Formats: sequence, structure tokens, C-alpha cells
Amino acid sequence: MKKRIFSFLTARCLCLTLLPTAVRAENNWESWTIFDGTNLNLSDGSYYLGGNVTMSGEITISGAVTFDLNGYTLTCNATDEDMFCVYDGKTLTIKDSGTDGTIDGQNKNCGFSVSSGTLILESSIIANCRDDDGDGGAVDIGKDCVFTMRGGTISNCNAQHEGGAI
Repeated sequence: MKKRIFSFLTARCLCLTLLPTAVRAENNWESWTIFDGTNLNLSDGSYYLGGNVTMSGEITISGAVTFDLNGYTLTCNATDEDMFCVYDGKTLTIKDSGTDGTIDGQNKNCGFSVSSGTLILESSIIANCRDDDGDGGAVDIGKDCVFTMRGGTISNCNAQHEGGAI
């Protein structure tokens, strides 16, 4: 009888090892690259903010990029810049694994320029973006480009021509 109980318990333990487990725990940044505002050309990969960052120019996306604000704020101290530029069919995904992660244009910069590619906004706040020479304060989208907004907010953005948000 003891052998049967032991065999049954062993079989149950083996079955439990087959249950799915999480691949990546929340905020486990081991395979991610921290963005500190110095490298403004982002190639294939995943990037995150480790604190509030003020950059001096625009970020060019040259691959499939995921950018996590991680609850912090990204600003640009230049004037009339596109904070993110997506060209050549590349893809940029913006998300915020923290709370209140913000891309702040400081009422002098456009948030995103997508002239040939895809922008996916999963979460985050896009605020205070302005585009005096373009069509979108928060997101300036070119012909045949894709903008998908799955979450997040766009607020206090304006543009010279057609619209503030897009």
C-alpha cells in the first residue's frame, strides 16, 4: 500500500512540472537595454527607461524596437524635433510597464514621425506635443503607414495643419 501511495504522489508531482510557467517576470530587464538618451539610433531590440531622461535630438528607429517607459518621463530639450522617427518599414512599439510613463513634447516637439513604417502604442501617456510644420502634434503619419493604439492616452497636443493628435 505504501508503494502505491508513493507512486501516486510521484506521478502527481511529475504532472505539476508540466504546468506552464511565466517566461519573463515583470520588470526583469536582463534581455533589455537601458536607454539613457545618448544613443539616439535604436536598432532591433528592447529598450527601457531606468529614470527620467531628457535627450537633445530625435530617436531614429532602425529595426523592430520595443520601448518601455517603465513609469518614467522622456523629454527633449531641442525645439521642433520629432522625438521618435520611424522610417524604411521599421516597427516601434511603445509601452509602459510602470504607471504614468510619459513622452512629453514640452509644447515644442512632435511625439512621433512615421513616414514609412508602423507605430504601436500599447500604453503610456503622450502629452504636450506640438508640430508647427506638420500635420500631427502627437503622431505625424505618412501615406501607407500604420498607427495602432491599443491603450494609453494622447493629451494636450496640437498641430499647425489638420490635427493635434494624428
